[in-house]
Amino acid sequence: MTLGFGFIITFLLLVPLQMGLYHACYDQARNKPVSFGTMTQGLTNPGAYILGFICSVLVAIGLAACVVPGVFMIMIMQYSVCTMVSKRTTAIDSIKGGASFVKDNLGMVFVITLVTSVLEFFGNATFLFAAILVPLNVCIEMSCFEMLSRQSNADNG
Repeated sequence: MTLGFGFIITFLLLVPLQMGLYHACYDQARNKPVSFGTMTQGLTNPGAYILGFICSVLVAIGLAACVVPGVFMIMIMQYSVCTMVSKRTTAIDSIKGGASFVKDNLGMVFVITLVTSVLEFFGNATFLFAAILVPLNVCIEMSCFEMLSRQSNADNG
């Protein structure tokens, strides 16, 4: 019970905090200025809390069912945040967009998740994760999301 509650609280706070990093990456890529206000945009977005709660419940259910559905749900969660930042969608639309993005780019998304997971593992082992590798992982995910989204739009249009 405590583990599940802690898991939900972690994801409830993680998504709004991460969203600030995603906004910073997104703005930096477009040569927009990045400030402390950019980093706190997720904390002032009610949709980020809703997205965090829904995703945490879905990830918990996926991990309880088996590791593979849990990993799939983690990938959807990561790209739901990217969708919310880049397309300014609601929580539900962000989850739908993240799921569609993962489905359309499953091979590449799996490789990106594997790479960022390895970086996270080594970062946790060397205590570099929070300071260096979290922003690096966010930049990798957001850059790949943008690149694959543009490629998908070019292929469809």
